[in-house]
Amino acid sequence: MIMNESRLEKEVIQKALKEGREVNIKPYGGSMLPVIWEGEIIKVVACDVNSIKPRTIILYWEESKEILIAHRFWKRIDDKLLTKGDASLSRKGFMKVKPENVIGQVNQVIKKWGHLNFDWLPMRIWSLLFCYISMIYGTIVHILFRKNAFFCNKAVALFRKCASLSLRMIYYKQELGRKLGLWGRKVIP
Repeated sequence: MIMNESRLEKEVIQKALKEGREVNIKPYGGSMLPVIWEGEIIKVVACDVNSIKPRTIILYWEESKEILIAHRFWKRIDDKLLTKGDASLSRKGFMKVKPENVIGQVNQVIKKWGHLNFDWLPMRIWSLLFCYISMIYGTIVHILFRKNAFFCNKAVALFRKCASLSLRMIYYKQELGRKLGLWGRKVIP
């Protein structure tokens, strides 16, 4: 997802994060579908680059285009972070990011139907599974439909709809647990 922010706005965002505040950003683009759709709001918090866990969505500054980008962090290679948008259903499309260009990490997405909190364990598990399933699915679709773009696009759209539905199911489970008092409560043995 891309945020059309100028260098000055980037510095304002960095300053707010250093002060310990959350920053709400409205991204555009489709690189993080189905987790982040255009028009939704992402909440960004400060993070330590050395302690970022794989599959975390990070916000970073792309120097060559002078824009902010939110993509999923996969792993470290040498002194760089390897990131990729969720919408890329292939093993290609990875971008190398310098650690000093990382602004923060996305800890929540505000959707029309609710908030997705990435600190919640089922959401972290979903993110992990989605990352690998999407690459496997993308490879299979490419092999089966490489000569027919129509069916390939339909298969990808179906996958995104299924992933979006599973996100909603996780959200409703989270909300139900919150309403029943199951989350955030210590269990005494």
